[in-house]
Amino acid sequence: MKKIFYSVLFFAVTILSCASDSPVPQRVISFSDLKWDVREAIEEGPGPNNWSSSKGSVFVDSLGQLHLKIRKIAGLWHAAQVTTQKSYGYGKYIFYVATNVEELDPNVVTGLFTYENDAQEIDIEFSRFGNAANEVGSYTLQPKPYNQENKHSFPLRLNGTHSTHIINWTPEGIYFESYHCHSPSLVSESLLISRWTYKGEKNPPVGKERLNINAWLFQGNAPAVNKDIEVIISKVFVPY
Repeated sequence: MKKIFYSVLFFAVTILSCASDSPVPQRVISFSDLKWDVREAIEEGPGPNNWSSSKGSVFVDSLGQLHLKIRKIAGLWHAAQVTTQKSYGYGKYIFYVATNVEELDPNVVTGLFTYENDAQEIDIEFSRFGNAANEVGSYTLQPKPYNQENKHSFPLRLNGTHSTHIINWTPEGIYFESYHCHSPSLVSESLLISRWTYKGEKNPPVGKERLNINAWLFQGNAPAVNKDIEVIISKVFVPY
């Protein structure tokens, strides 16, 4: 009888032990009627950075806006990133940004991009590293090296917090556009921030790419202001 008891006890302990070692399920959020995986990782690129999937780092507010926060957790800075669960391929991607990304901390990078691998990536980024002092915005086609053929940097000169940014991806070329306010199309040339067309060989084919939005720290350096950073995206539109 004792032998049976101890066998059952050993089996139960083994099951509990296996359960405790199982990975934590990836957090998923709904934003702009899309399903997004929230990244959780330690010391991974870009940066490298630590990435937090906690509700304090990534959440959708009552207005349906996405919040990404760079914040210190247990003494370590953590970045934030979300990735769509589906690939949407060619077409127009529209981002309504509700943060003045021109005024973010100099160590912060905000990315709006499609990604399959390091050689198949289409980027809109806001950062100060690698750009002229006033050219915070950039459109980039990976991979490196960067030159005028595959990277276009530009100043934002934002009027307030609202700006719209577009990647219109076609087999023939990629058409980028940025303008003031939130609108699915440019209503007046006076609102234009920047426009650029790429028709080179780095235009990636449609494959298993996913749409990503992130906020991270260049080379993993702490924010110069030593406080939390928040980026808000009001809405995203993808091709259907």
